[in-house]
Order: sequence, then C-alpha cells, then structure tokens
Amino acid sequence: PPPRCKLCSRLPRTLAASGFAVSLTTSDPHCAINATLTSLLSHLEQPPDQPSTRVILHVGCGANTTSEERNALGRLPRVTLNPKCVHVTAGDGSILLAHLLNVRLLATAPPQTLLLASADMRWIASGAEAAAARRVSSAIGAAWIELGAAVAAVAPRHRASFDDAAMRWAVGAAGRLVVQKHEGSFYPWDVVAAFHDGLCAAGALPRLPARRAVHARPVLWLAPEETLLPSFAAARLNSSGPRASSVLQLDERSSAALGCGGAAELGRAPARLARGALARRSLRGRRRAWRPTWRGATAQYRRRTSIASSASL
Repeated sequence: PPPRCKLCSRLPRTLAASGFAVSLTTSDPHCAINATLTSLLSHLEQPPDQPSTRVILHVGCGANTTSEERNALGRLPRVTLNPKCVHVTAGDGSILLAHLLNVRLLATAPPQTLLLASADMRWIASGAEAAAARRVSSAIGAAWIELGAAVAAVAPRHRASFDDAAMRWAVGAAGRLVVQKHEGSFYPWDVVAAFHDGLCAAGALPRLPARRAVHARPVLWLAPEETLLPSFAAARLNSSGPRASSVLQLDERSSAALGCGGAAELGRAPARLARGALARRSLRGRRRAWRPTWRGATAQYRRRTSIASSASL
C-alpha cells in the first residue's frame, strides 16, 4: 500500500475556481527574491472588477534568508508565503514538490489557471492572464514522443527509475511523453488538482525528491517537473500536438513552444546549436571536440530562455 503522510490528502472541491495565480519557488537570497517579486507583480493584472492575480511563494529550506526576511516577503501585496518548505535542488523532483505544496495552499481559494514560475524568470511584458485564457494550457498542441522512444534514448541504468508507474500514469494510455520547460508553463486548476491527487493516491508525492532528471541522448534532459505534469495535462486535455520522431526533433519542437510561447524568435533552439556542435565533432573525429561547445550553447540558451517564458506570452 502507498505510504501515508500529511501531504497525501485530496484537495477540496467545494469552492469555485476564479482568477489567475502564479506559483513561484526559489532558494535565492532575500534581496534577489524581492527583486524577482517586484518585477513579477509589476506585470500582473489588478482588474478592478475581478480577482487580482496572486503569487504563492515557496522559499526553499536551504535559502539564505532569515525568518524575518521570509515574513517580510509574505507581507508584499498579493503575495502569500508558503509556511512549509522543502530543500529544493536542481536535477530532481524537489522543484515539482515545491510547486505542489503551493497548490495545496491555493486549494482553499483556487484559481482558474496556475502558472509556474522560477526565480530566474524575468518578466518583460504584461498580458499573461489573457494569453493563458486564450490557450487554456501550455500543454495543448505541444509536441510529443512515444514514451518507449524516449526511454530508449536514456542510459540503461536510468531507465527503470524514469519509466516507472508514476510516469506511465502521467502519459496515459496513449503513452505520449510531452517535455516542456516548467518556467512559464500554465494549466487549468482542475488539471493541477487531479495531478496532485493522483500522485497522492499512488504514494508518489512524498517520493518526488528522489526522482532524478535523466539525460536522453543526444541533447534532451528529462526533469520530473518538465515531463510528468505536461504529459498528464496533454493527456487529460486531449491535446493533439505534432508527433516527434526522435528525441532531437522533440527538443527542437519543444524549444520552439517553450512554456508559454517560445525562444525561437530570441535565438536558435538548442537542437540546432547541438547539430552544429555534432558536425564539428564529426569533422575533428574527437569526442572532446563537441563537449565544450555544447556546454557553451546550453549556457547561451538558458540566458535566452530565462526571458522567453514570459516574453513569448
């Protein structure tokens, strides 16, 4: 039987969802979090006749902030500080767990739409609420690949931990894996609530930090927050996005529709950068020839996509 824990209880369904909310998780110092919130709030709507957009803030347990600084962040207008925290680290499921803790906090007054944000996002335009209302979810129309094809691209020693019961539940009967950067992705509340409750019922929620991001050769990283939730949403919303025939093509198509929109207009997608690096590798005939190039391409891509998630709304 699944382990029992305080996290694993169904979310209430008695209240009608309304408005728009942003789930933000960060482990930055206080001054950086304050700057992120100031920028974010300046681009979110405050309509006079509708609920204002809310921000639910999760500060990681390991963040360099005092209790006084955390409480000060929670007193900012339209910001609710989550009293619970987990240690958030890159490359595992703790990011997804932190967002789901924010989901639990929102359950008493749920929004219609929830957008996931991170500390390194820089908002440069308003209109997130209207764009999300038009598109319903960032997972709709997203490129997908058969789960088996993605598993085949993962190193054999990591396949069992990636292709487990939780993953197969998320992709649904069709077995379609959707990969989207979580920064700027958005989902209807009923989808997020059903995702939370499903993980709880399976006993998978408290085990999320143990899930590791795995590398699907040659270019794609499959992180829990960027595979489980978008795949579940696409299956539940009956999305009919384009099928990718390979991991390389999926990475290119996912980058062109990153989160809320894409980084295509801001620069080349990482798959294209990788092709150039792989071409240089084949010319030189040495394995070391492409690794520094790809690392540099990845850093350049991350700098561009840190603003793409919001700019492309």
